[in-house]
Amino acid sequence: MTFILQPVGQQIARIRRTAVETKAFVVGGNPITFTTVDFDIGGFWSATNPERFTIPNTGTYMTGCWLQMPNAVIWDIHIWKNKISGVGVRIARKYTCRAGVANKQILAHSFSVLTAGDIITPEYGIETAGNYTAGIAPNFPVAWIMRIG
Repeated sequence: MTFILQPVGQQIARIRRTAVETKAFVVGGNPITFTTVDFDIGGFWSATNPERFTIPNTGTYMTGCWLQMPNAVIWDIHIWKNKISGVGVRIARKYTCRAGVANKQILAHSFSVLTAGDIITPEYGIETAGNYTAGIAPNFPVAWIMRIG
């Protein structure tokens, strides 16, 4: 992935998961446990909370998440701001309804004004309750954040 925008103050990070992660789907989303830091200039990510970014400075940010599901299910991806106990502000969402097609890829991204201390959490889930499980393909998902203003 190549960034065309220049990050402000070199505040930029990209993280990913290197192994398959399988969870039962829940309505509203499953946080993704990221395992590998490609780069983190600005201190966005912590191994203590591997499912999220923490905003170090107030500003305008580009956030995104890209993933591939090997299982053929209907699913979606969300990027949440300050989601605590199931409540937060969804700043990005992408939905796919290509049920029956394995190895689907999906991308969600957002441009948002964020405040120092805000928590950004990419999640995947389903629209309606069901008995679904899904594994995220290795080296997906990839999540990124960059301060642009």
